[in-house]
Amino acid sequence: MGYDFHITRADPWWENDDRPIASDQWLKIVEDDPELRLDPSNGPYFALWVGDSEIEGPWLDWADGRISTKNPDRALLDKMLEIARRLGANVLGDDGEPYLGKGRFGGDPRGESVLSRVVGSPWSPLAVAVVSAVFIVVSLMLDERFRLTDAPSPYFYLGFAYLFLACAGMIGLISSSALAVGALFFRRGVRYAVPTLVVNGATISYLIFVT
Repeated sequence: MGYDFHITRADPWWENDDRPIASDQWLKIVEDDPELRLDPSNGPYFALWVGDSEIEGPWLDWADGRISTKNPDRALLDKMLEIARRLGANVLGDDGEPYLGKGRFGGDPRGESVLSRVVGSPWSPLAVAVVSAVFIVVSLMLDERFRLTDAPSPYFYLGFAYLFLACAGMIGLISSSALAVGALFFRRGVRYAVPTLVVNGATISYLIFVT
């Protein structure tokens, strides 16, 4: 399972009988591009990309008049867009959305927002894990301060701060772990997935030790 993207002259991509990309055009692209090399063990038109990608073994394959791949990262999508422009084609997702470059898709003329760049970045699970660890540590400190004081009224708001930080920290820990596992499964942002799980493991160990 996964999500495919296609270099195609058709829109939608599955109706490309009238404007196919010929196999020899694809082979010419591979021959002229030093970042692409054929891998005959996976088929006569299967090519590996040796560019800077977050996924392991990024690839492109020609079939039925289009060039496709599965679960690409942004770097591979940008490479596909480069190839598409040389072929007079476009890059479309399985649902038909066009890729415009620099992480942008059709329907977003303003480009990427800061939030979309952060959420879509491969390092976002690690960032969430670190922030969650800080929240949990601070919440435990507030919890200790809240329990030790004999005059709770001046520290009334600390109770709310403790609850917020504790809940946000646990939600972040769980969600970043899920994102990291997903990155390992789909081989996207793998280099950040393992550190994310290490940080979360250390946070859980700290929780067990302190409590």
